[in-house]
Amino acid sequence: MNMPRFSTLVFATVLLWALGYALWVTNFLVVPPPFALDHALRGIPVFVFGVVLCLAIGPILAWMQDHGGTWILVTGAIVAVTVATLLLALFYEFVMHVVMPRWGPPTWENLMDQMSMMAWLFVAWILLYFALVADAARRDREVRLAQATAAAVDAQHRLLVQQINPHFLFNTLNTISSFVTSRPAEARGLIAELAALLRDSIHETDSKYCQLGHECELAEKYLRIVGVRFGERFKPSMDVPEPLKDLPVPRGLLLTLIENAVTHGVYVLAGDCTLDVHCIARYRFLIVEVRNRWDPAAPPSSSRHRGGLEALDTRLQGLYGDAYRLEYGGDDAGLWCVRIVLPIADTEAEPVRENPAGRSTHDPVPHRVPT
Repeated sequence: MNMPRFSTLVFATVLLWALGYALWVTNFLVVPPPFALDHALRGIPVFVFGVVLCLAIGPILAWMQDHGGTWILVTGAIVAVTVATLLLALFYEFVMHVVMPRWGPPTWENLMDQMSMMAWLFVAWILLYFALVADAARRDREVRLAQATAAAVDAQHRLLVQQINPHFLFNTLNTISSFVTSRPAEARGLIAELAALLRDSIHETDSKYCQLGHECELAEKYLRIVGVRFGERFKPSMDVPEPLKDLPVPRGLLLTLIENAVTHGVYVLAGDCTLDVHCIARYRFLIVEVRNRWDPAAPPSSSRHRGGLEALDTRLQGLYGDAYRLEYGGDDAGLWCVRIVLPIADTEAEPVRENPAGRSTHDPVPHRVPT
């Protein structure tokens, strides 16, 4: 059973009995009894005892609900209200008619009158108690749902990262395997570069974010690996201002974009292959652009197979909600561009520009960082 917080239960109980005491005292304004002030003061310990009885009933009801059915709980509530009402009425008679009596001796008629009045207070408290229990159960469900949602998002994030990393590793190992027999010295160098790359990235496997500067270091290692295979025809460049390198970005962001550009640009095209990385801050957003050559005439199955971008888009949706943009497309001149717009940390995230935020745009996009 979900118990309400003790402080909330005490506050609600005291408030209920204080209201009951106030209503009881207002009767004196209509029919003032003898020694009205003394009567009102003696009522204070009576109503305090009512608060104590209610707080004692709470754990009993909780135990009954946990260990019995509905009928046991209802029967227990009726018995508890009856016993508590009788005890409080007897205490009232003791305070008013036994200790320095001013209103005559106790009588059965007075006892029944007090029980009829106090029973309503206990019934009201029972209803209040179960309302608080229901509210506690609702809050507990909300907390569990939030925890389950967070766990699901985290599990999805880890799964998507695991999908991206083997893709990158597969392409790198393919490059190394092509050198093993024909260029063994360079193959050994590539293995050393790959080992350094994996060593630097292995400590980040459990984190969702890292500094942009760290992403740049990993990207430069990867570009060196690709450059060994393709030689002078591969012309990468990276333009990332130093002040931006301390910004947090999703782990693997640059590697995913660059690996996608290499797989669908450098690997499939003849001649010189450019790959340019640009990062710039505009207002409260970080803009990351990766541009590379592509073949507009290539069939969609070879030129627009963007599984890595789709996985990245899903990751960004989980991390940023609607506060990011992912655009990609190419022009007829043979230039492909992927642009990501992310909210800079420690600023209020809001939907990006006029298009639906958080959605991938597949149409051709301008191949200049917007100013």
